[in-house]
Amino acid sequence: MKAMVAILGLAFVVMIAITVQLVKKGAALRSAGVIKPMLVPEPVSLIGESLALRLFPHFQSAKNVYWISSGEMMPLAQVIAKVTHERIFMDQKPKFIMRDLLQEGEPSSEEEVIWIYVLSFRRGQSVPPECEEQQILNIECLKAVSVREVNNKFSEPQPYFFMRRYLDNRFYLLIEK
Repeated sequence: MKAMVAILGLAFVVMIAITVQLVKKGAALRSAGVIKPMLVPEPVSLIGESLALRLFPHFQSAKNVYWISSGEMMPLAQVIAKVTHERIFMDQKPKFIMRDLLQEGEPSSEEEVIWIYVLSFRRGQSVPPECEEQQILNIECLKAVSVREVNNKFSEPQPYFFMRRYLDNRFYLLIEK
């Protein structure tokens, strides 16, 4: 019995030491898959239905959902956001707000807010060397690293889309150009 307590105590000390080391060095955070890579459907509004189903538990606890995009992706983001909002069947839906990616202001850390970034990507883009060293990825690095992580899933020449989650309440919908 004493040996068992000693082993558990030693294991606990080792876990604490490893945790402290990771905190000091800074472990790189990586994104988690929410929607696996899939072919972009016709009509594209079906992406909004997929998001409504997949993110429904998150929408239940959110007061606001910020849709962030820019340039040529903005009209597509508006369609996807509209369809997603229509497909959420709740008494009190969260408020959907469209924002341009280039607008000033960093996302708030409120728990009742969801940030959905609608971004475009191209296959085969390389990951810049500075992204390999970052502990918390910016949007461009996150996009490049995410595409690299799922690149082997692209078996068809048609465009794909997928979604990643990063930093708790931020979701990144990547749609191939």
